Amino acid sequence: MPGPGKKQKAKTESKGNVNRPAATTETNDDTSKPSDTLMVHRTFADDIDNVKGWNAIVDLLCVVLDLPDMSTRNGYKKIHKDFPAIYGRLNNTYNAFSSNDRVVGGVVGIYAKMSADTILRDRLFEDNSLLPKIIALLDRPACCHVVLQALSTITVHSGQKVRLEIAKKTPALLKLLEEQPDDAKASELSICIIAHTVSCVLGDEVQPDAKLLKMLDMSRLLRNVLAQLRKPSASIDLVDHALRILVISARHCEVQFAECAGASDFLVACSRGSSLSVRCAGVIGVMRLKIAHIRVDRTVVDPQRLMATAQKRVPDHLVDAIMDRGSFGDMIDAMLASRDYQDAMSEVVRDHDFVRLGRSIGELVLRTELSVTDGMWQSPHPRTGRMEIMDVGLGFTHWLDALPRCAAALRTTGVPGEIDIADIVELKFLVVRGRFPEAHVLARRALARNSRVGFFYYVLTLGVDKAEGLRYAKKGLKCPNLTDYVRYALLFRAAEHALNLGLAALLEASTGNSGWDEGMAFILSAWEDTKAFMENASPDAIAMKTDICMYIILTFVIKGSEIGPDLKELQVAIEKLKIAYELNAHFGRQISKTQTRLAWEMLLARTSHAAKQWDADISRICARMQSSDANGPSLGDAQEKAEDYLAAWLDEPSVGDDEDEGDVAARKEQVFGHTHRHGRAHAHHRARAPEVPSKSSTALYRCAWCNAPSAILKKCSGCEKARYCDAACQKEHWRGGHKKVYLDGLNSEIGFLAVWEKRRFMKNV
Repeated sequence: MPGPGKKQKAKTESKGNVNRPAATTETNDDTSKPSDTLMVHRTFADDIDNVKGWNAIVDLLCVVLDLPDMSTRNGYKKIHKDFPAIYGRLNNTYNAFSSNDRVVGGVVGIYAKMSADTILRDRLFEDNSLLPKIIALLDRPACCHVVLQALSTITVHSGQKVRLEIAKKTPALLKLLEEQPDDAKASELSICIIAHTVSCVLGDEVQPDAKLLKMLDMSRLLRNVLAQLRKPSASIDLVDHALRILVISARHCEVQFAECAGASDFLVACSRGSSLSVRCAGVIGVMRLKIAHIRVDRTVVDPQRLMATAQKRVPDHLVDAIMDRGSFGDMIDAMLASRDYQDAMSEVVRDHDFVRLGRSIGELVLRTELSVTDGMWQSPHPRTGRMEIMDVGLGFTHWLDALPRCAAALRTTGVPGEIDIADIVELKFLVVRGRFPEAHVLARRALARNSRVGFFYYVLTLGVDKAEGLRYAKKGLKCPNLTDYVRYALLFRAAEHALNLGLAALLEASTGNSGWDEGMAFILSAWEDTKAFMENASPDAIAMKTDICMYIILTFVIKGSEIGPDLKELQVAIEKLKIAYELNAHFGRQISKTQTRLAWEMLLARTSHAAKQWDADISRICARMQSSDANGPSLGDAQEKAEDYLAAWLDEPSVGDDEDEGDVAARKEQVFGHTHRHGRAHAHHRARAPEVPSKSSTALYRCAWCNAPSAILKKCSGCEKARYCDAACQKEHWRGGHKKVYLDGLNSEIGFLAVWEKRRFMKNV
């Protein structure tokens, strides 16, 4: 059988691309086998000078070292099979020609090509001395670019461990940026590498390790990124990755942003840029800067305090704002409902009729959020006069505990409509108690019986995954006979979930792909819903202040280029927000520090100053982004696609529905650009670096779970279609939906007679 590289050698020589020099076998130590230490003859150092371009150098080295053809999947399989010997040849060649820039640069280029296969990459970096050797070459101008391109390719394909190790070398890249400020290609590649690795360190919600954060020297990093963005020569790829660094870093580096003059203002200025992608980056960055200061809104109100508020005179201008809507407002409705709730509780003490009480509570639940509170029967102590809890002989003392009794009583009637009321009453009890998992089970069961009750959908928007919550909110809004409370509650939840989904999708996706289009569909949907809520709900609605803040933030994303430094285009929304704050203060409700409120306050405080400092640079950056083919769609394009994308997304089958494993990998690739094994997925523009070896274009297999590429992924023995990195990926995919896909396919192919074999396979998995 021919050895590794024989076919490639003949093929390459026949093309006449390279002339194979003589080779000999040398060893670096006594334990090395000759077959593992094939070394380039010393005269090769002279021959390689005649080769032009790094790609040609890499090709020549592959031939001389008898490496398998990495343009084919079979070539990668051969490298896996003979990895120790091949790695030994590369390592020995590097060491023997360590002073020859072209040889060591070519070896690094081969490492980069091998790293297109994630399993090979992991095996390469098991040698802890490899990365320091590569980084050391950055100080050698002749091979600096090929090393940077190799690192860029490696970080694209790398998982968490390798990217963390490269992240620790950030100071070396910053040194290169500072010492070679006029090298545009080096600057672009360095920023791209840092963007890949910093996202690994700072992209998660968990606070990063303090030592690693100190090693990154974030203040210095931010200064260098801003300096690159100020350069008129900054390329699209550099800008794209620099923006990503700023956005990702904002979550955990608020202190460093404060230390770096202009960093926060740059994000604020981006929110008004003419480029949609730049505005998105600015708004997301500003919001991430404020995450540490979030304090969740409180919606629970003391009923006694609520009734006491009714005795206070409402200022005339606030009354006018409420009456303009044609109603008495949500707080008046809540006070009236609270009074009716207390009357109903007094009535049940006399008649013990829990069916009647359940009907009353069911109607109150749908009237207003604050109708049902956890009151109790109280009476003054005869001696001290202090109010004490009173036992009225019903088996409970807190009013809220009456709700399960009411639900049980209603179900005994057997009337379908009253069973719906029973579920509404019990769901209200579970929600107020914070028992969301139980509430979700009951709500799904209720929907299976009657899918036309909006309150069931509303419950399923609380405390759930954002995507699931959005789907339920949109479906709930289609129900007939919605009360104002349920309609606006669903509208607000739809807007909130869509905003979070949209910002998350835009953070991960690159402009112009389906992930970007999907993110913009969420953003536009959220903007329409917040606008509808702001214009139609009562000004004193509990969620009004948060809704208006969300609307303003979304307006920056969608129409930021039309907003001036004085923000006069937002004056209508600002006035409505002022009224909402005053109403909250009057009724004694806490104005919490939500993320959107904090972001809006930063934009309000900093926009004028940021415009003076950064508008000229932002205009230049946006103009270049808009003129580039690499830029994403315009707002008009996004608006045209938004409705179709959102409709398709809402109709998308849930996890576990039938889907071919190849389609799964293709869809992940399409939406996210590429994914990293055991790491975060992200997408980006590819750095352009002609005559520098880049990642392989070989059609490698893709892991059905994490989408990592490799030539030797293990095939599922059941379906014989899905492939996996290892047992961990297979187990996760099995839990994530492959079990249903496999079993459905098995049933359709071999039918009932294969039940025993199916059970045996399931047991093994």
